[in-house]
Amino acid sequence: MALVALAAGCGAAAFVPATAAGHGATEDPVARTLQCRGDIASEMCAQAWNANPQAIYDWMEVNIGDAAGRHRELVPDGQLCSAGRSKFAAFDVPGAWTTTAMTPNANGNYDVRFQATAPHATAYFRWYITDPGFDPTTERLGWDDLTLVEDSGPAPAEASPEFELDLQGRSGHHVLYMVWQRSDSPEAFYGCSDVLLGERPNPNPNPNPDPDPDPNPDPDPNPDPDPNPDPDPDPDPNPGPPSDGVLDARLEISDDWGAGYCATGTVTNDGTTAVAWESRIDTGGPLRASWNGVFDEAHVHGEGGAHHHPVRVVGADWNRVLSPGQSTSFGFCADRHTGPVPDPDPGPPTEQISIDLETTADWGAGYCVNGTVGNLTQTEVEWQGTIPDPGQISSIWGAVGEPSGQELSLSGVSWNRVLAPSGTASFGFCATR
Repeated sequence: MALVALAAGCGAAAFVPATAAGHGATEDPVARTLQCRGDIASEMCAQAWNANPQAIYDWMEVNIGDAAGRHRELVPDGQLCSAGRSKFAAFDVPGAWTTTAMTPNANGNYDVRFQATAPHATAYFRWYITDPGFDPTTERLGWDDLTLVEDSGPAPAEASPEFELDLQGRSGHHVLYMVWQRSDSPEAFYGCSDVLLGERPNPNPNPNPDPDPDPNPDPDPNPDPDPNPDPDPDPDPNPGPPSDGVLDARLEISDDWGAGYCATGTVTNDGTTAVAWESRIDTGGPLRASWNGVFDEAHVHGEGGAHHHPVRVVGADWNRVLSPGQSTSFGFCADRHTGPVPDPDPGPPTEQISIDLETTADWGAGYCVNGTVGNLTQTEVEWQGTIPDPGQISSIWGAVGEPSGQELSLSGVSWNRVLAPSGTASFGFCATR
């Protein structure tokens, strides 16, 4: 998947190329989910795409919201790469995952970098490496297959934390497993990176050189006067692997009334391979409308108290993959912030909202409901909640729903995620019993 970022909201706007862009994953060596973001053609990533394309768009969200350190309790053996979440199940499947070749640094250790798309204060990063004899091509990963090699301890929020790991003499194909536990929340993140480990450097590569080298070795009595008389007239112009798709992207503000604006974005694949496109926009305020894409808002305090609205945009079902030379467009309208900055982390959402359901249809084997979520506070909140034992969800609108055990976890979509003080939003779903 190719990724671009852009800024908007104040005058002209432009896309800016980015290497990675909701919360984080191991960037180097690349996690399986992040690898498939930029490579949907390889064998294992093609399988993951066919199983659930949304999982690749959500590469940074392999998480458990209430983990609170209970990783072995909550993440079953054989499901470590998905954190036990069905959406990411394809990443647990053993097979020919693309590996990242790694060589030791001067200390004999391995350098690792994490990419936090939404940085948070850290209780710890824990890094594990698979034991000798484990085969990632045929075996599912379990806790007993791992050795803990690093526990970072607490750290402040950081976008790209780096680590130096002693991988205990491992060589060949292994899985590097990551657990990131936040300290400002019970939420934790997980990920698998396939690595091909090299040997530790030899500080004395030639301890016994020939003490008496021949000062006059015999030359070749019959040298070839023209060792390469017929060079290849048509050398391979692209001997290496194909590069990831390159996006040319433009954003044009089509209407501007001071307190808000509307804009249209155009994305073109200038590369030589098909890419699933993705972009980042700092809208300068909350979205009011969007079209021709899937928009996912976040709300972040920057330096000096500045309030940012980074919005992640991915293609809709019909325009998410761009062939070489193909273009697509999307659009949105947004308000500009003019008032006080709302608290981006207002506290436990279940204590601040109410959810009321009204059955609109019931045919015995199934039913449909309309829901109303209300903000019980006098400040803006980003709502989320749960509904017990709803059955098998067949359709949902006005909300994002994810089954969690016998519950349905709900959160808002781009246009209704943030509730004004005492405000309400509507959603609905149908389910079978």
